[in-house]
Amino acid sequence: MVTVTNLVSLISVFLLPGWAAISITGIWRRWAPLQRWIVAIGLSISFYPMLFYWGRLFPNLRLGSHKLSAILIIFTLITIWNLRKDWNSQFKFDRLEWVAIAVIGATIFTRLIILPDRPIPAWSDSLHHTLLTDIVATSGRLPITLEPFAPTPLDMYHLGLFAITGTIQQLTNLQAHTALLISVQVLNGLCGLGVYFVLDRLSGRVGAIVGLTIAGLISFQPAWYVNWGRFTQLSAQVILLITAMLTYELIKKWKDVWQGSRSSLVWNLFLVSALNASLFFLHFRVAGMYLTLMGIVIAWKLFTSIFEKRGISILWPSFIIAVLTIGMISIVLFPAFGSYIESTKPAAELSKDEFNVAAKAYYATPIESLFSIATTPLLAIVAGLAILISILTRNKLGILSISWMIGLITIGNFYRLGIAPLAFTNLGAIAIMFYLPISIIIGVAAEEILHKIPNAKRQSAIHITITITVLLGILGGYRRVVEKEEYRYFVTEADIIAMNWIRENTPQNALFAVNTVMWMPTIPHGTDGGYWIPYFTSRQTTAGTMLSGLGPDKYQDRLVRLSLAADRLATEPGAVEELCNLGVDYV
Repeated sequence: MVTVTNLVSLISVFLLPGWAAISITGIWRRWAPLQRWIVAIGLSISFYPMLFYWGRLFPNLRLGSHKLSAILIIFTLITIWNLRKDWNSQFKFDRLEWVAIAVIGATIFTRLIILPDRPIPAWSDSLHHTLLTDIVATSGRLPITLEPFAPTPLDMYHLGLFAITGTIQQLTNLQAHTALLISVQVLNGLCGLGVYFVLDRLSGRVGAIVGLTIAGLISFQPAWYVNWGRFTQLSAQVILLITAMLTYELIKKWKDVWQGSRSSLVWNLFLVSALNASLFFLHFRVAGMYLTLMGIVIAWKLFTSIFEKRGISILWPSFIIAVLTIGMISIVLFPAFGSYIESTKPAAELSKDEFNVAAKAYYATPIESLFSIATTPLLAIVAGLAILISILTRNKLGILSISWMIGLITIGNFYRLGIAPLAFTNLGAIAIMFYLPISIIIGVAAEEILHKIPNAKRQSAIHITITITVLLGILGGYRRVVEKEEYRYFVTEADIIAMNWIRENTPQNALFAVNTVMWMPTIPHGTDGGYWIPYFTSRQTTAGTMLSGLGPDKYQDRLVRLSLAADRLATEPGAVEELCNLGVDYV
């Protein structure tokens, strides 16, 4: 149950670190009122991964509820003191900003209102997300392995999200699965902040509202992430465009910042580099997608600088930010990269043809599937027209967003090169985040169309555009609430009763055979409530978790044998003997 105290904790977690950061030097004055709140939220989200990852340097440090509360109280005092003369400036929103706030509020509402009917997270990844949330909340630090649930090392897994969800579990005293769901659904409700921020800074406020509404209410992604348990990817996507915008502006205005206050320069560099680092901590692969965007942006700025005979000075701030970011993520980067290269060696030893056959099941994404995982046909048509408008009007932001989509599609097809280390993601994982560039491109097109309307009629056109956008947002918001992929929700009320029985009547070391599907030849996952036995009862199952592929070879091999035997049990009664020989106690 979410109480007023819990609500205050949630708001504090997602606002106070960022507001303290931007209030210290007064850099909030650069942005319009709503933009300030967006930057504060982005910085707040990035704070916890930095705190917990760098907390690993202190072996005895445990970030419990008292320490975390004290930190938030300190941030509150810093913010109050620094804004004591300017607090009312932070609420002077204009009419269009109030419309945007209403859209953000409606988006968060659509994400949270579904939770009473879906109290347990869905699909396969949610199990290890819940376990990791509980481990962080219980231990007060980020784990090195998935112990006590599995001997799985976590060098190659991004843990930044669980610094947030673990913090919220501690501050609210909610169960891990509830703290996880509330946290990620709030993040899901904030999914359009970066779209709004970029469009509002570079295009126009009406287009920003259009883009915000598409990302949050009209597009079925990322709302459907709750059905799929794509929570770590979501958390990184929330700050991706905010990070990109702040990084771009620092690079663009480097000369002005350099000639100004040195303390302001250092603070700007620190905050931007911390955002970049936290993006990596939240999701390694999304960081790769972000680098694709920033590579395009920097290449474009470099080209225009050379063309306009302003030299290549843009490379200097880009290099400094890159070095600082690498330094901040070094605690994770080098172990993760080493483990990743090691994991690709078996694939690298295959011939190109053998690699293509082996990779097809994971990497290949049929074009027709994009309408079920990325966007609807209608929204795709609108995006296509918006792309045409961006090209015809030579809109820089639109063309950059189109280039980013092309770049994303390119890295999604890296597996075709037959070079295992380059195949770090698949097109499916990329396509589900197309809502970001699509929202920007359509927002840009809306602004371009409005600019073509004569001044005498433009205000009326703006009112019509906002009205249509809000109405479409209401319709889309309704669909976001009622759409549900029932088969992805494993745990029922009857399962909770069964879990209680298991906990009270079976030994602690009992091993359960559960219904299983082999997602990949070496990666099983459960198909019903039995999959959640490790979380609810602390007993082991034959399915493990979706992180089992990162475990030691012996552990992986045993889990595969157990899962294959459990899978055969439905059609081969003789599999019972095999399961008994493998140490299974219950089915």
